[in-house]
This record gives sequence, C-alpha cells and structure tokens, in this order.
Amino acid sequence: TRKTLSLHAFEEAKKVGGSALGPASRQLPPGASEEDEKLSKGALKKKKAKEKAERERQAQEQLEETQRALEAAGVDAPAARPAAGAGAPKEEGGPKTYGTAEEVQKRIKAVQKKLRQAEGLAAEAAEGKEMNVDQQGKIDGIAGMKQEVAELEAKLKTF
Repeated sequence: TRKTLSLHAFEEAKKVGGSALGPASRQLPPGASEEDEKLSKGALKKKKAKEKAERERQAQEQLEETQRALEAAGVDAPAARPAAGAGAPKEEGGPKTYGTAEEVQKRIKAVQKKLRQAEGLAAEAAEGKEMNVDQQGKIDGIAGMKQEVAELEAKLKTF
C-alpha cells in the first residue's frame, strides 16, 4: 500500500534525511560518511586531495625515519625516492623519431600553429601590450620553433 502525503509533509521528511514513504533504505557508498554527503562536489574533492597529501607526507616521514635508523645502525641504505607524481623527475627521451611522412607533416602543422600564435603575441608586444610570463616564454621560443620547422621539413624530404 502506498501512503499519501501532503507536499509539506514530504518536504519535512526530506529535511531530516528520512523517507516519507517508508524506512530509510538509502546506503552510502563504501568509504563515504554522512559528513561527506553534506559537502559540495568541489569541497569533497578538496578534502580528498588534502587527505591524500597528508598520507603522502606521512609515508615520506616514515621513509626518512627508517633511513635515519638504518644510518644510525651503520647499514648502508638506498637514497629516498619521492613517490610517483610527488616531484619525481620525468624521464626525457631522446629526439622524437617519426616513422612516416604523415607523422612529420602532422608535427610540422602543429609547430607552425604554435609559431603563428607566438608571432601574433610578438606583434601585440611590439604594439606595447604587456605580456605575462607564459606569453613571453612563447615569444622567446620563436627561434626554436622556426628551427624545428626547418629540421622537420628537411626530414620530410628524406621520405
């Protein structure tokens, strides 16, 4: 049987977290708390990021403490490595190799687009418009982009 409620009664029941139509059967996802449910999506994301940062900080402290203990005991310990994604240096490969002429043409087109954008910024800067650090970096990279286009065009001729 279905209960008939007024709109007011239904809204009041929702405010207190219950269901006006029967016992509360709503379950939270694993790891969630009632407090999390009250937070906005952005606040919840920020809270989880803080918790993750705290766990990483604690793990780093434990690692350092272990290393100090090993050094005090006279044991040769390997150097501490930061956790992945926590300031770990990115591995840089050598120069990009292209297997096909299409790949080279695609890269030429991409670099030419960046070059046009940078040259547009340079023109604006010449007119007296102030540039931020990123924009100035693009302008400073014009010579390198021109060189890269020339190298790619030469490579394209080898295919």
